[in-house]
Amino acid sequence: MTQALGDLVQSLLRPIFEKKPQLSLMMDWPMIVGSELAAYTWPLKIVSPQNGPGVAYIQSPPAYAIVAWSHTCVMIERINQYLGYQAINRIRLVKDDIVKTTP
Repeated sequence: MTQALGDLVQSLLRPIFEKKPQLSLMMDWPMIVGSELAAYTWPLKIVSPQNGPGVAYIQSPPAYAIVAWSHTCVMIERINQYLGYQAINRIRLVKDDIVKTTP
């Protein structure tokens, strides 16, 4: 029963997540980048041009910005792998204290 409900919810949310990939990133961020990196980063949005990969805006506290910056290649790879296509090719860090909210 639980599995069937989970499958139903996932099938209902999939079209929404395909149109707004940042929603699924927010929900699964620790799973995507790992708990260590997720502790001091947070996805804000993805801005995509009509043709080609876009830019992911990732928030990080100023004290951890250099650490987050050193992991941008890993984050790009994992985000694209999670979404199943080359959604982004750049990350823009937003230095600000993180207030995590769920969609």
